[in-house]
Amino acid sequence: MVRIPGADYAMGTYEISVGEYRRFEQNSGYRSKGDDCYVDKDQNGSWEQVSDASWQKPYFEQSAQHPVVCISWSDAVAYGKWLSRETGNHYRLPTSEEWERAARAETTTERYWGDDVDLACAYANVADQTGKQKYSHWTIHNCRDDHVYTAPVGQFRPNAWGLYDVLGNAWEWTCSLYDGEQSACAPEKGNESRVLRGGSWYNFPDRVRSAFRYLWRPTKRNDDVGFRVARIY
Repeated sequence: MVRIPGADYAMGTYEISVGEYRRFEQNSGYRSKGDDCYVDKDQNGSWEQVSDASWQKPYFEQSAQHPVVCISWSDAVAYGKWLSRETGNHYRLPTSEEWERAARAETTTERYWGDDVDLACAYANVADQTGKQKYSHWTIHNCRDDHVYTAPVGQFRPNAWGLYDVLGNAWEWTCSLYDGEQSACAPEKGNESRVLRGGSWYNFPDRVRSAFRYLWRPTKRNDDVGFRVARIY
């Protein structure tokens, strides 16, 4: 059991989309920062860092409604600051504990739809039978969601609190250090690993769970890593 300190908060209903992130860069003049993005450039299951890969070019097709990926932690933090300035409200990445509370929506099962991994495709875009047709080595959820890569946000059933894609689709940055206090935000400077939550279109069942944490350095970018924001009251 944990106690989440501080003010009340709300979570974004959806992951930040390509269109929303594009509007941020256009209006703010900010440009994405970080290491070269890891992508499957040749579509053969061999991920590598590619210098021209970016949120605009993750080496698979996306529309404005897909979750933005190839986003560093610094990019996500910058988006929250910009949105705060634009709206007059306080937005930031959620802490790891804030994220898990919102994702669970008061459930105690491994996933917000229950413990049956093969029900995933009604609720989340995950490694599935569709993906295995392209990546035959994948360990999958035994169901079909009809997306190999990202899906437009909000295509699957939400959790009980109305949040979409909190599991699957894209990993989501949090503001917490992996080896640190999970109810606090990390300092903006420093290269210590931050917490990722939720799993992605690429992930097998063990990683698509409400409790699972992953770690990534704040400069890293990957074709299955994006974010959503929290509003702090």
